[in-house]
Amino acid sequence: VRGYYLSTNMLRYVVCFFILFSVIQCAIIFQEAFTDYSFLDRFAEQYSWNDHNPTGEKDHFKIVNFGGKNVLNISLFYNDLTFEQGSPTLPRSEIREKKYAIPNNVDLEVTWNWYLEHYVDNYWFCFMQLFMDTAPNIMLRWELGQYLLYTAHGHVVLSGNIKSDIGRWINWRVVFNLSTDSSKGYVTVYKDGQSIGSFRGQTAISGISSSYFKQGIYTQHEVHAQDTTTLVSNLVFSSV
Repeated sequence: VRGYYLSTNMLRYVVCFFILFSVIQCAIIFQEAFTDYSFLDRFAEQYSWNDHNPTGEKDHFKIVNFGGKNVLNISLFYNDLTFEQGSPTLPRSEIREKKYAIPNNVDLEVTWNWYLEHYVDNYWFCFMQLFMDTAPNIMLRWELGQYLLYTAHGHVVLSGNIKSDIGRWINWRVVFNLSTDSSKGYVTVYKDGQSIGSFRGQTAISGISSSYFKQGIYTQHEVHAQDTTTLVSNLVFSSV
């Protein structure tokens, strides 16, 4: 009887473990550690159009060993041009999802580890976007001496100073719902586990049902870029 009791309880523990494991797995939509170049299966690279060759690509995007583990190094240079010849946009080095994978009206979150290795004072740039067909729904930016949460229908100043963030790993977490319904849309930004600002209201642009994720360095307001380098690892998209 005792043996049967133990076996039954062990079976229950095993079943509970697998149920819990399945729930956790189902919550993760996709993840990318950036330990090798397999990230290119999901992401395309956008960078200075005149450097679209193997050497130029590795100058802007490369897997490097940093602190004993592989991470993605993203670099932008002072003389970089727009990612397409004749584009009215500004210089950037960004990775973007190849497909529109982020649906509207769903509670989601994205987290990643970010290291600002090199930065030139007074340079303004965007380092994360949730982008629809022709314009961003959500952006995280550093400009005018402050972190800024940009949405299609409002801006929020976030706490923190980029000068104190140079040379250290930061965990960013953005919890959001892209919605044209102002009663459902929201964005909350966390930095190293602490909420640093949020927005509630319309977060999606009418007529677009899904968006895609972008990460990197995208110049804001200035024609010329500045030499900037970031490291990225452990990107995870999941449902809330």
